[in-house]
Amino acid sequence: MSQTQSLDDIDDLLVGELHKRMPIEHRPFHTLGQKAGISEQECLARVERLAAREIVGGIRAAFDAAALGYECALIAMQPRPANVESAAAHVGRHPGVFQCVRVLDPFALWCALAVPPGDSLEQVVRLLHAQAGSEETLILPALEVYKAVSIHSGATPAVLLDELEELGQDERRMSAPPPLAASDLRLIRILQQDLPLMEMPYTVWAEQGELTEDELFAWMGRMEHLGYVRRFAAEILRPRGAAPATALLAWRVAEEQCAAVGQAMSKFREVSSCCRRPSYDSWPYPLISVVHAATRDACREALRRLHAHVGPLTCKSLFVETVFKQTRISLFSPELEQWWKDVAGAEDNLNQIGKQ
Repeated sequence: MSQTQSLDDIDDLLVGELHKRMPIEHRPFHTLGQKAGISEQECLARVERLAAREIVGGIRAAFDAAALGYECALIAMQPRPANVESAAAHVGRHPGVFQCVRVLDPFALWCALAVPPGDSLEQVVRLLHAQAGSEETLILPALEVYKAVSIHSGATPAVLLDELEELGQDERRMSAPPPLAASDLRLIRILQQDLPLMEMPYTVWAEQGELTEDELFAWMGRMEHLGYVRRFAAEILRPRGAAPATALLAWRVAEEQCAAVGQAMSKFREVSSCCRRPSYDSWPYPLISVVHAATRDACREALRRLHAHVGPLTCKSLFVETVFKQTRISLFSPELEQWWKDVAGAEDNLNQIGKQ
C-alpha cells in the first residue's frame, strides 16, 4: 500500500479501534483482527503499514499527569528579541517542558510545562526565567477548561496546548499526590514506551517490569480504576504534509463572561482547546483558545467567524512561527535529576565567579 493510497474500510476500522482502546489481553491483535474480520497476522501487517505511513503513532498508556501529582501550566516568556533561540534552548533542556514555540509578540516564547510531585512549579519557572534571561514570565495554569481535543502532530508544526489542556480532566483525579511505590514509577516509565507490534506484545513490558503478564494486566487495571491512566490506545497522527497552521487567540473578556464565551467558542471545529487562565496587568487576556486550520488564511477566517459569533471582543492573534521543542510528556523522567544537578552546578559556578 503506497503512501498516497487512501485507507480502505478495514484500515478505517482499525484506526478507530486503536484510537479508542487497545485490548489489554495476551493476544490483542488477534482480538482486533476478529473485529475487522481478518487474521491476526494481517491485522499486525496493516497496523505496521499504518504506522509506517504516520497515520497511527505509538500505542501506549496516556497517564493523567495531574492525578499523579504533577503541576501543569502554560508559560509565556519575554526574552530579549536577539536571545529568543538561546532562551528556547535553555528552557527546552528541562524534561518537563514538552512544547516550546515562538510567536511574534513581546511574550515571544510559549512553553507547556509539567513538574512532578515534590518539585515546585514556581521555583522551576523562576529558574527557567533566569536561564532564559526573560524580562517577564507569566505562569498561566488552566483555571477552567471549556474544550480540549487531543491532536498529535507527528512531523507537522506544533499543536500548542492541546495535550496540556487534556491533562487532569478526569473527574476521578485526586487532590493530593498519590502514594506511588518505586515499582509503580518503573512501570509508569515502561508504559510510556511504544507497545511492540508483535503477537504477544505485553510480554515485553512484563519482562521489563519483572512481572507476569497477568500481574501487569492487574496493575494496569488498578491504575485505570484509580484514574491515573486516562486511556490506553494509539495516538493518531496527522498525515505527512498536512502542516496545519496554529494560532493562539488571547481574548480580553470580563471574568464573569469567560464561561459563556468559552463554551460558545468550543462549538467551532477549528478550536481545539479553550480555557480560562490568569490575567495580569501586562497580559489582560483571561481566555485563551487555540485554532488549527490548513493555512493561516483559514485560521483568520475561523477568527472572523468566531468574532461574528461571540461579538466584537478584543483578541490578540498569535501564530506559531517556530517550533523549538515538541514531544510527549515524559512522566517521572530519570533525566530530571540530571537537570537539577546541572542547575545546581551552574549556580555554584556563578557563586565561585562572584567570590573571585
